[in-house]
Amino acid sequence: MKMNEVIFLKVAKKIPQDIKDQVRWWDVLAKLLPLIFVVLGATGYLMGVELKVLLGIILAMCAGTAITWWFWTIHTIARMSDKIRSAETGVQQVLSDIQIIKELVKEIRKSSN
Repeated sequence: MKMNEVIFLKVAKKIPQDIKDQVRWWDVLAKLLPLIFVVLGATGYLMGVELKVLLGIILAMCAGTAITWWFWTIHTIARMSDKIRSAETGVQQVLSDIQIIKELVKEIRKSSN
């Protein structure tokens, strides 16, 4: 089984491409944003901006990133939950159909004896 697959009911399903792309994007941001924040802070400091102002700006940028990531995570979990709920509904329907077929087979066996 490959890394881009998940197991659901012992059947490998591919992770949707849009989610994989978004995860890659967040991975790049997680690597680049701290570097960008440090470069912007150092540049601002060398240009004479007060340290308190720089820290406030960098804190606001970090908070904005964290909040955006949080909402993206919640949205992605909700999408996955909807997919799982939909799959569960389908499985329940199949189980119900199997139970009906099982009862019909029992009745047929009884009537043939």
